[in-house]
Amino acid sequence: VAITGDCADPDPARSAGATAGAITVQARPNPFNPSTMVACELDAPAEVEVAIYDLRGHRVWSRDLGTQEPGVVEVEWLGRDEAGALQPAGCYFVQFTAGGRALGNPARITLLK
Repeated sequence: VAITGDCADPDPARSAGATAGAITVQARPNPFNPSTMVACELDAPAEVEVAIYDLRGHRVWSRDLGTQEPGVVEVEWLGRDEAGALQPAGCYFVQFTAGGRALGNPARITLLK
């Protein structure tokens, strides 16, 4: 994931290869502390993964959600990395993929402390 700047908007060029079927990527609440629900909407069954990236583009956390049916796919992020360590306050990006292809642009989320 290429991310630049302080809480910069994601690179719009990433959406060029987005899989049809992603209507939107959302996070609620946003900003959040200590957790947020991240979601996307599919219009066809797909193998789905979600990943959270920091501003440097490093993957902080991810989950393989398996095969999901059409509709809303939702998962909670607890503001922790893969090892369970709390992450610092700041901006992060949520990216859903289906079949290895990005579902729309990454959503920007803000973790407050």
